[in-house]
Amino acid sequence: MARAGLKKWVAGPVLAASLSSGCSLSAPSDDELMGGAGWQHSGSDASVDQDGAGGAKPDAPSDATADNNGDASKDGDAHVDVLDGVAPDVTCGPGEKYCGACVSVGDPAWGCTPTGCQPCAIPHAQSACNASNCTMVSCDSGWTDCNANPSDGCEVNLSQDPMNCATCGHVCPGGANVSCVNGQCGLACPTGQGDCDGVAANGCETDTTSTADHCGNCATACTYANASAQCIASQCSMGSCASGYGDCDQQDTNGCEISTDTDLGNCGSCGAPCPVNLPNATSTCAGGNCGVQCTSGWGDCDNAPANGCETDTSTSVLHCGGCNQPCPSGPNATPACANGTCSLTCTNSAYGDCDGVASNGCETILQNSAQHCGACGHSCLGTQCSAGTCEVTTIASGENSANAIAVDGSYVYWASYSALNVMTRRAPKTGGGAVTLENVTNASQGVGVALFGSDLYWTIQGTNERVLKDTTGTGTPATVLSANEQSPYGIATDGSWVFWTRSIAGGTIRRTTTAGGALTDIATNQASPRGIALDTTHAYWVNSGDGTIARAKKDGTDPSATVLVTGQSNPYYIAVDLTSMYWTDYGTGTVMKANLDGTAVTTLATGESGPRGLAIDATHVYWTTLSGGTIRKVVKGGGAIATLAQGQGSPRQIAVDATHVYWTNYVGDSVARVAK
Repeated sequence: MARAGLKKWVAGPVLAASLSSGCSLSAPSDDELMGGAGWQHSGSDASVDQDGAGGAKPDAPSDATADNNGDASKDGDAHVDVLDGVAPDVTCGPGEKYCGACVSVGDPAWGCTPTGCQPCAIPHAQSACNASNCTMVSCDSGWTDCNANPSDGCEVNLSQDPMNCATCGHVCPGGANVSCVNGQCGLACPTGQGDCDGVAANGCETDTTSTADHCGNCATACTYANASAQCIASQCSMGSCASGYGDCDQQDTNGCEISTDTDLGNCGSCGAPCPVNLPNATSTCAGGNCGVQCTSGWGDCDNAPANGCETDTSTSVLHCGGCNQPCPSGPNATPACANGTCSLTCTNSAYGDCDGVASNGCETILQNSAQHCGACGHSCLGTQCSAGTCEVTTIASGENSANAIAVDGSYVYWASYSALNVMTRRAPKTGGGAVTLENVTNASQGVGVALFGSDLYWTIQGTNERVLKDTTGTGTPATVLSANEQSPYGIATDGSWVFWTRSIAGGTIRRTTTAGGALTDIATNQASPRGIALDTTHAYWVNSGDGTIARAKKDGTDPSATVLVTGQSNPYYIAVDLTSMYWTDYGTGTVMKANLDGTAVTTLATGESGPRGLAIDATHVYWTTLSGGTIRKVVKGGGAIATLAQGQGSPRQIAVDATHVYWTNYVGDSVARVAK
């Protein structure tokens, strides 16, 4: 019979698990159902197990049916009920006990006693069994045993306990509002307050409903670009704009977005644009005021931005180079402004502003200043100035029909004619002591002369027409480079070859070496060629017969020549530099210039009375006027013409050195010079 208070013993999965753990099971006897061997009860099954209490052998088969003696209910299965807490007739292994299954006696999940199954329950800790007693091994994460009493386990949460915040005994200050969050002391502030300085001692010091740096909570700061911020009822709002800025789009999110100090469309305040499309100017905004940026050479001299930059500062004498920069004036002058630079225009051509001081005007009398004769900076180099020209120095006189001329570092060389003889002569450049180098009989004039080093090369016309070479200062007779010439005229040399023109209809351009020898015509069929000049590759000459300027290669590979310029009247002499050629045109009274290829023909001087001889230096072109009796010059690029000497007797040819101009007076029978 089953006893009152017994529970049903279920031979299901638990029993199966027990069996699988190595336990053996037999049908329990009544004695076993009462707690094992030693329990006694009355009934038909009064005998004990055959193999003793807890033995492996079951009771007699007649005990396999369920008891029904006095049971409150029947299970309806083939298994007996088991008393609460009483193990069935199960045999567990050594060190094991039965807790619904065979478990380890040392497993704290089933208690540490040999018979009980109540688990070890130590709060917030990991436990273990030691000598049948539950012991604490370690605390759960975040918990600790601050009171050293294992009975209550790990009683403190260090991340939340304000009395033990982060470590045992660390009490967070702050009184009633104290808190511990994640092991950090803080305050649990009421709504609208915050501990924003992190100092618990002064409590919740910040009003988060009205503090712009902590609006609504300590982590929210109210900020607006270029504007103040305010906090009202825990909500951020924008205050006034910073100086020089405006909230022109009325949007708080981007603050005061416009710099009214510099913005052309909102200059000084929102909606205040600066003017556009100004004359000679572009609008500006600086410091909140509209202004203008003037185009180069213009100025806003009336300080009225609305009309732009109205003043031409490149020409205005009152605003020269900039507003309110007047050009000063002085005696004999009126102020002038060119390219933004002040200058003086002399009201009397007899005066010049030679000291460059505007305040004293045109102070120099150009008519008699030996340092500024005729023009500022034109020194007479020791001679007198009269009527604006330097005194002419006569180097040699009594030189009948003086014509061709050349100079070197010490001497002047020229040709004179007397009684059917041509004499080649020289004298010191300062004058005195003229001597004859060569006397050529049966000749009418020495037309051309060229100088290279100490060697002079001459063309002689007359019955005995020839090309000669003199070595200066040796006293030896001249060398005849070519005899029986036909009207030899201009001559030039490069130190290796000598070139000359034969001034006849169908004339030629000839050459020979400086030592003489074979003659070569580098150009033929020319129309009365006269003056000749050389550069590194070509010979250039003028054809007086047809008014052309031509050239040919010095090596003679183009004997047909190349015509560079046409339309001239009666060209006489020519000179060349690295880029240009220059010539005199006796027929039209002009001095001309062109590129070496004949392009860009330019007139440097017009209205000249019989321009004849021609010479150049680095900056100027010099010429003689045969009919006018003058020596004149002009800069190579063109400009004002200066008269260096006048009243000369039919000056023919001309030569220059670093300081002076030299010429022959064909009628005056003299050789003269004047400062350049």
